[in-house]
Amino acid sequence: MKRTMAMAAAIVAWGASGAAGRMKQEEPGVTVRVYVRMVHPVNPNVMMVTIARVRASQLLADAGIRLEWRSGTPGEGETGPQVIALDFEADAPASFRDSPNALAAAKPYGKGTTISVFYDRVARYVSPFRETDRPKVLGHVLAHEITHVLEGVARHSETGLMKASWTTWDLSEINRKGLAMAMEDRELIRARFLTSSLKSAVVE
Repeated sequence: MKRTMAMAAAIVAWGASGAAGRMKQEEPGVTVRVYVRMVHPVNPNVMMVTIARVRASQLLADAGIRLEWRSGTPGEGETGPQVIALDFEADAPASFRDSPNALAAAKPYGKGTTISVFYDRVARYVSPFRETDRPKVLGHVLAHEITHVLEGVARHSETGLMKASWTTWDLSEINRKGLAMAMEDRELIRARFLTSSLKSAVVE
């Protein structure tokens, strides 16, 4: 019974978030296609991933970016910074053994699979949170890595979504109203993507 109620609550939350996301998508901005692939043997919590994608869309919409989620991999002719390939992998590769707290990795200078999400690590990381809060955390992880690729540079900010690591206070904000991008991150995205006719849509 509790499981059924939790699922119902998640569906209602997803519907409300989806409506907000659609409202954002009606505004001017840049469309970025994100192709998602589950690399075997990943067995994800589909509801958590679905709601997390909506949350990531909301976070990026505030910077004038509309995320268009697709399954699979980009087609042969789909290239450029507005096409992102995101893989959910079972766990981090050997090169990340010395970085046990890394939940995902982005390759802003690379081609092909530009984001890898280490699903086993994410699942362990979010397990202490309430079931309704786990998608919010994963949504911020997705938005963080997507922003790395959109900025086209490996960097972090002192505050907000693009901090190198989140404190207890940050996690509290993630589960409350969310972490906004720092101004420098917004400016990097504006400089790379937004034309002068669109800049007014994202000025705070």
